[in-house]
Amino acid sequence: MAPIVKLNITFDNPAKVFYLERAITGHVHVIVEEKDGAKIRGVKIEWKGESKTQFRFRRSRHTKSEIHVDNEMYIMGSSDRSKPCIMLQEGSHAIPFSIFLPPNIPGTFDHEKGTVFYSLYAKINFPYNLFDPNMTLEFKVEKMNLLSGTLLSPIQAPSEHKLSLCCIGKGDVTTTIGMPQTGFLPGEELQFSLKVENETSKEIQSVTARLVQISHFYGHRRDKKPNSKTNAPMNKDYRVTHSWCTLEFPSIQPYSNFERMDNVMQLSPSLVTSNLLDSCSIIRTSYEFQLIVKFGFPYFSKDRFIPIIIGSSYATNNATQMANPGPNIFMAANPYTPGYPISTPNPDAGYAQPLILQMGYAQPPYPQDPFNPTAPAPHTEAYSPPPYNPVDEGPYLKQ
Repeated sequence: MAPIVKLNITFDNPAKVFYLERAITGHVHVIVEEKDGAKIRGVKIEWKGESKTQFRFRRSRHTKSEIHVDNEMYIMGSSDRSKPCIMLQEGSHAIPFSIFLPPNIPGTFDHEKGTVFYSLYAKINFPYNLFDPNMTLEFKVEKMNLLSGTLLSPIQAPSEHKLSLCCIGKGDVTTTIGMPQTGFLPGEELQFSLKVENETSKEIQSVTARLVQISHFYGHRRDKKPNSKTNAPMNKDYRVTHSWCTLEFPSIQPYSNFERMDNVMQLSPSLVTSNLLDSCSIIRTSYEFQLIVKFGFPYFSKDRFIPIIIGSSYATNNATQMANPGPNIFMAANPYTPGYPISTPNPDAGYAQPLILQMGYAQPPYPQDPFNPTAPAPHTEAYSPPPYNPVDEGPYLKQ
């Protein structure tokens, strides 16, 4: 009969939110409930990142997927059957891990027509058990997008439209939009000025300003044979728009002007950064400030579009202002014995000190010192592995 062994995964950052090019650290907790202990071959982790799209167009189903990360390693023991097994005594054993995400991958994105998600999978390899205990835990990946340069410079964007019908001119409409900047952080206020000059003989029924997120989802048609009832293309770029903020302005009479300087849009804190999906080939997203001037029938509306960039922080000469810092993040005091020089900069708040590793490669397997990758690993074939001291289960492990 297989011993009773439970498994749990915890990250050093309880919020489970990580930035690219930084180490993701945590522990795999193995809880042995047998008095005689448990014999295992090792503990394996896998971290994966994938993007998927799925939508219907003209009665045909379109889907597509893309793999961004797919790595694995043993953080304790190995799968080699020629090596001796590891004996774990009764109690809870915390096995540290440290992984590294490459810089050229997209961040986490969630939409009904497409998602980008990341997960960490842990498994205990038993030498004789058919079903090994395992657990999967998802985590969120964010991308830094620093706002600087022309994004923080004011703009004044005039535009002139000629209103005509059947080659008969009705006059000109001039719109002027002013903004102190075109780069913003989630949760900030978007301020702009607006001036509309109606030099036509027609009334402007309404003027609407809005911030719109435009997302593109690319899919491949699943049914190979053409459907007699539809004419759906084999590859489809599905466009979805979502209006985050909308301001309505009153009508403007013929040969009249409208001007307002103190217009404010409150941006949502849940906006994603504009560069979040730059490394994804099947999902794209961007933001636009749209101004829609609507005339009565039979005239068409006149639209203005200004690209807006959503960033994660402001880049200054010596400081960076983060957007939405959120709740305080627990930082353990010296979770590991430091092996780095005194001159090494302090780690960022809420995250363990990043390892100096090759891009896209994981930390060498246990028991190498996580803060001194150049230290030689001890020889473990001639003797049994080092004992793992039981740790306090804590509230997150107690049933």
